[in-house]
Amino acid sequence: MDKQMMSLGQSQSMNSGAEETQRKTAVVYGLADICGITVDKDAMKLWLGCLDQFTALEVEMGGKLYLKTEDTSKRLMPARLISKIREACGIPSPVEQKKSLEMQADAAWLDVRDKIGRVGSYGSPSFDPTTARVIRAMGGWPAVCLWETASMAFKRKDFIRLWLNYAEAGDAVELGAEGVKVAVEGRAALSARDLPDPSERRIPSGFLKRIQ
Repeated sequence: MDKQMMSLGQSQSMNSGAEETQRKTAVVYGLADICGITVDKDAMKLWLGCLDQFTALEVEMGGKLYLKTEDTSKRLMPARLISKIREACGIPSPVEQKKSLEMQADAAWLDVRDKIGRVGSYGSPSFDPTTARVIRAMGGWPAVCLWETASMAFKRKDFIRLWLNYAEAGDAVELGAEGVKVAVEGRAALSARDLPDPSERRIPSGFLKRIQ
């Protein structure tokens, strides 16, 4: 039964991945036609690698905004489309994401310092999952409460580093080992056969109508 469930999960992941790939390629081919450039299969692989961090829906939303706001006489480049995807979907850039995480880590550190003083080692304060994992990694709550004031600057550096590492690895932690394996195998199964033939590229049905 477990093997059947795993096989079903892999099959669903592959089918979903193939559909996502087809939707993304449809947007790129559509924009390429409008911008007057040709995208062959090798180039499409590079495009898909650049767009891998986004869902098909996000790529479609970015494509619509691209047509509405960009000069299509300029060369179509992944960076320009990615910028429009982030703008259309409200997705922060990597720099903004890092800054946000660092602010969250600082807030978590201040929360720990506050509860060391207010709750102490005999209490059981509650923390967000990431902070709780960091505390366990640093010896547990009683050990944290024994930190000396003179060592706090060093402890803060270790805490922030661990918090950021755990926060960035959050997806893998939530999925678990088997979930990550299914996701990786599903992605690996998408090969060149999943890409539409360049000779058949066309603007997605209703793509232009939906942006008007």
